[in-house]
Amino acid sequence: GHGRKRYRVLYMFDAQNLFDDATSFVGEWGVDESLDALAKSDGIELIVVGIDHGDDKRISELRPWAHPRFGKGEGDLFLDFVVGTLKPFIDRNYRTRTASNDTGIAGSSLGGLMAHYAGVRHPGVFGRIGVFSPAYWIADEIFPATQTGKLKRGTRIYLVVGDKEGQTEADHRQTVANVRKMELVLQRSQGKRIALQTVIRAGASHSEPAWRREFPAAIRFLFGQPSKRE
Repeated sequence: GHGRKRYRVLYMFDAQNLFDDATSFVGEWGVDESLDALAKSDGIELIVVGIDHGDDKRISELRPWAHPRFGKGEGDLFLDFVVGTLKPFIDRNYRTRTASNDTGIAGSSLGGLMAHYAGVRHPGVFGRIGVFSPAYWIADEIFPATQTGKLKRGTRIYLVVGDKEGQTEADHRQTVANVRKMELVLQRSQGKRIALQTVIRAGASHSEPAWRREFPAAIRFLFGQPSKRE
């Protein structure tokens, strides 16, 4: 019966901003409302697990590598917690589908960088990757790591950036250029194995409302195809 149905899971960074205006300092994504609508319109049913950031720790948690200005990165430790502690807990306590093609990870800004990195570092765990306005500028190492990484065949990546991110025209151009560069790296190194959707969104800024608007399209691309076992 219905009580045995199992669900796909999306892990998302910066849980403070996902569901509730009260805990977010910048407005929320409206993930719960979006998913309710997608379940009705597309039959996409997901469990979303929001991962809180440690406030002042966020800038080290959500970076895999050290940075001259921001100090050491603790991204690997943070991911070890997600993969080694959080996911097994969720899988034990909820009716989840556990395979990589049923398991997504997503985030924006530093969380977008980390979602991307999680896919490269744990390709057997995360097969659906939502990368919103990634802070590639803070971690050049993500390019070679992606180049040499081996994403699992069938991995889907939604990579989106606004063309008005940052303060200046130069910022706008650089942010888009980084995403275009990553698109090339992914196509060259992983192109035959993965499905990549790159979106340069006209007029979109680096902001919660922009990501909120983008979220349904990302979810449709990442999870819209029924998984094999259904």
